[in-house]
This record gives sequence, structure tokens and C-alpha cells, in this order.
Amino acid sequence: MVEPEQGAREGDALVTNKPNLVLGVQTADCAPVLFYEKKARIVGVAHAGWKGALKGILQNTAHAIESLGGVKEQIVAVIGPCIDQKSYEMGAEVFDAFIQKDPQSRVFFSDGKTPEKFLFDLPGYVAFCLKQAGVLTIEDVGLSTYAHENMFFSCRRAFHQGHPGFGNQLSLIFMKTE
Repeated sequence: MVEPEQGAREGDALVTNKPNLVLGVQTADCAPVLFYEKKARIVGVAHAGWKGALKGILQNTAHAIESLGGVKEQIVAVIGPCIDQKSYEMGAEVFDAFIQKDPQSRVFFSDGKTPEKFLFDLPGYVAFCLKQAGVLTIEDVGLSTYAHENMFFSCRRAFHQGHPGFGNQLSLIFMKTE
């Protein structure tokens, strides 16, 4: 997690209190999460795939906003387009990693289409992590990158359809000067 000063920076999350600085996050099926803390005038972005969410990227982003003077309870977080549960099948090793960290994570999985596979609710888990971080206002745009073929690129859909190409979505946020 870095706060950009000059030029481009990379990472799975960025926060800033500098006006007119655009923060962006590229995703294909992972969840882009945009953050805004109005009182302290702080914005942030996070790339939340299952690994990053499991490792605490969302909680760390909320903490970074707090370290810049924000209040977690004042943060508005928006979960952007990402893969939906019915399209997100994972192996037992991923399920086991979640259960080892927190047995309550079971609610974000349902039986997969094949044995030893599970369907994972990424946007539901992202919202859960945000709540754990103390974020009270969470919005989910509710759009599936996999299901909305005419609107979004989906890495998983491209793989399932045998397409060699690759694409991304770009989610941006900035705070203009008052």
C-alpha cells in the first residue's frame, strides 16, 4: 500500500488525500473496490481477488485511510463489477484456506458443479471483509463480469470459451479540488 506522490505507482491498493489525483484499479473478474471518506477527503482503490481479500487487502486499505486521518465508520466503499458466485468455481484447496482462516467463511461457498469443487461468492466475501474493517456504508453494483459478456471482459469466461485474448476493466476515482 503506497500513497502516490508523483508519477505512477503500482500495488493492490492505493489511498490518497491529494485532490485531482486519479487512482485506478485494473480487474478482469476480481472485485474493484472504490473508497471515499468525505470528511477527511480521502479516496482509495483496492484490487480484491480471493487471495488479496483472504490476506486482508480490504482491511489494510481501510487502515491506510485511517492513517491519513480518516474515520473507518465514515468510509463509503463501492464493490464494482466482478465475477458472480455461479460462475466462480474453485478447488478444495481454496475452500480449505478460507475455512482455516475463519470457519464462518463457509457461508460464502456452495457446492460446485463437479466433486471437490466449490462456488465462491466473491462480492459477498468482499462485503464481509469491509464490515470486519469497520466500514459501515457498502454498495455493490451487482454486475457480473462473467454474465454480462457485452459489457465486461471476463478472464474466466474467455478461458471457458477458448479465447486467447486478454482484457481488463479500469475503475477510477478521484477527489476534485473544493
